[in-house]
Amino acid sequence: MLGDLLVSPQHNKLSSQGRSLTLQPKVMAVLCYLAQHRDRVVSNEELLDHVWKGRVVTHASVQKSINALRNAFAELAGDKECIAHFSKRGYQLLLPVTPLEPEEPVSQQDSSSSSSSSNKTNPRVRTGLVGAGAVLLLGLVAAVLFFTFRQQNGPEQSISDIERHHVTAFKGIMGVTNETGHERGAEPHPDGRRIAYVKDIGNVTGRSQSQIMIRDERGRDWLLASVDGSWADLAWSPSGRNLVATEIRRAEGLPWAPAYFEKPNYLYTFHIFTLDFRGERLIEKNLLSQWQGVVESVTWWDENTIEFIASQGPNSVNERYRYVVADQTLSLHPSPSDGFVPLKSAVRNKISALVSQRRGSAQLEFIDARDQVLARWPLPTSGVDISWIPDGSGILLSETDNQKLYNVYLTGEVEPVVLPPNAGLSISRPRYSNDGETILLSAAQERAEFYLDKTGALASESKVASGNYANDSPLFSSDGNDIVFLSRRNGNYQLWRWHGQSEEQLFSFTKRPSKILWPADQDFLIYRQGKAIWQYHLGSRTPVQLLEKAERAEPLGYDSVNRSIWLVKQLNDVRNIWRHDLEKGAERQLTFGSVGSAFEYRGNIYFQYTGQPGLWLLSETEQNPRRISVNLPENSKLLRISQDAVFFVSGGPCRESPPQKLDLKTDTVVDAMQRTRTQVISHDFHPQKGVLHSHCTLPESNILKLTAQANEK
Repeated sequence: MLGDLLVSPQHNKLSSQGRSLTLQPKVMAVLCYLAQHRDRVVSNEELLDHVWKGRVVTHASVQKSINALRNAFAELAGDKECIAHFSKRGYQLLLPVTPLEPEEPVSQQDSSSSSSSSNKTNPRVRTGLVGAGAVLLLGLVAAVLFFTFRQQNGPEQSISDIERHHVTAFKGIMGVTNETGHERGAEPHPDGRRIAYVKDIGNVTGRSQSQIMIRDERGRDWLLASVDGSWADLAWSPSGRNLVATEIRRAEGLPWAPAYFEKPNYLYTFHIFTLDFRGERLIEKNLLSQWQGVVESVTWWDENTIEFIASQGPNSVNERYRYVVADQTLSLHPSPSDGFVPLKSAVRNKISALVSQRRGSAQLEFIDARDQVLARWPLPTSGVDISWIPDGSGILLSETDNQKLYNVYLTGEVEPVVLPPNAGLSISRPRYSNDGETILLSAAQERAEFYLDKTGALASESKVASGNYANDSPLFSSDGNDIVFLSRRNGNYQLWRWHGQSEEQLFSFTKRPSKILWPADQDFLIYRQGKAIWQYHLGSRTPVQLLEKAERAEPLGYDSVNRSIWLVKQLNDVRNIWRHDLEKGAERQLTFGSVGSAFEYRGNIYFQYTGQPGLWLLSETEQNPRRISVNLPENSKLLRISQDAVFFVSGGPCRESPPQKLDLKTDTVVDAMQRTRTQVISHDFHPQKGVLHSHCTLPESNILKLTAQANEK
């Protein structure tokens, strides 16, 4: 009940005094959410996040639903204000909320006592007591589910009673594949005698061959399948008789790599192989093909069903799907509640481990065969890979951006996995062996370099920075005499400065920063680390936190006079520009549409809309963005802005144009310099110095085995 109005969410109906109105499902969902949070103001963004679940809609959709509710209330309840609007904050439901519980049969004895007590109790108070009892009962049920789970065909067992049979500290490294090339993604077979892995032949430009190999315990390989695209996830069925693999490729006629800021538009095909290992032959292959979206992970629900996390096309959110191979039927399964979007799943004995995120938060849920949540635990980041520990006590989790491995158990206990020194290797996709005694993982050379391609008639390329380290994200100073860059050395992320032929370490980060900026004519850097945005003063060499929580946002610029930060916020595939006032804590959205490349220069923001040619300007003196060029190619990458020119590249990673110049006075485009090579990724450009870029090369990678014995290398 909302006051005197009866609300039936299941039927999308409002009723009062014998009259009823039917609401649209989204309008009813908005009403239910406001009722659930009646004690506070609910913002537009929160309603969009929970009711529309990440679908790309504007605040007008919220306003339309609110107007529909107000009209319905006015028709049934008169002119009384039912929903309050608070400027720049959101909406709050003003009607009292009384949950109604369905009547249940009672015994004759209970009926008489209930009848007696009902004469002494106010009906509304009685309803509230029933509701409180229901909440208590649900709480008890949740507690039971939280601390117990049912194994397949087995009795209930306490989570804390599960025996752990696996190693967590590793001292030695053994090579499983030692060939020259790029081997990755090992998936141990359930029998413990073989593995499946991917071998890439070629380069990172997409013009390569990708193979699925089956390696037995004697080290012999069997080529199972080969494609011209790329193999992604591999997963064995519970019996090990079937293997599923996802193939990724571009649609026919599209370039082999998407343009900068272009929606990827990849096609995914699920290949399901039924194998005969004794005869090393393929018995049968099933296909679930032409999935147009992004497939995040694939696993097996049972011997005949795969479970995967995927989106369906641009601007759609991830969902959890199951595909029955024999029937060729696809079904959608419940996603997490409270607006969390699924990212990864792994299944063991019909218990799903599900990683999901909402805004800047991530969580891990263990879900049983009836889609009941057994346990839910927060995670520090959503950038993870997961797999089950073979004894069923929890999952092995690796953070993809900082090389950390740890076990998260069903009890919520977290235990780091101790690794041997990795000698400059970048590790990924760890998997426990069937006995829990070793871990297989992919290990690529962590060495990465960047180069300066100089301008002028005698154009030449030279390597910047020395040593076999992972160096990345180089930036010029305004005069071009200094370069700062990120380097991973001895397992730590460090900030270095290069001047002339000398290097100097400036700072060590606790974790990898996701974005570094060097604003024009400034002596400080701006970067994001974790959820926070920081300022680093090059003179005093001190970091200062500017913004503690910048959810789904990257820094674009910093106004130190007015204490404001420009941000690019992303919701699914849509990026927009915001301004955050650090003094007042207020934010304002400056663009509406999907923004591609953006660059701040002396208080002005230059940007493109994705898929549209031209250049727009956001000026502090003007309320709305203004188009200042029609000739900038669509999906360009802005590298540097000067007083009267914009320098950029077009194309995509590893298929870039030469650095080009857009003259802002004449709106004409010319080449700014010639390149010595084309398969590169550009990072920064300076008109007098040249372009800083990285080569597109496939690093050496092998499958390694971690062991508990230090003498195994």
